[in-house]
Amino acid sequence: MKRLLLCLGLLWPGLADAQVLTALYDVAGVTGDDMLNVRVGPDADSAARGCLPPNAKAVDVVVSL
Repeated sequence: MKRLLLCLGLLWPGLADAQVLTALYDVAGVTGDDMLNVRVGPDADSAARGCLPPNAKAVDVVVSL
């Protein structure tokens, strides 16, 4: 029984972190015939990493190192 409680105690912090939900974003202000570029930096001169369609919904922003 003590081992079970110890295991649950060790797992509990990880379970609590799993409950944190990230904010999701929708693409806005992009015309229907265009795409939103996702870049490696905050300026237009930065290399494009990918693109999102103008109607993309619930986009999860994840930082890749």
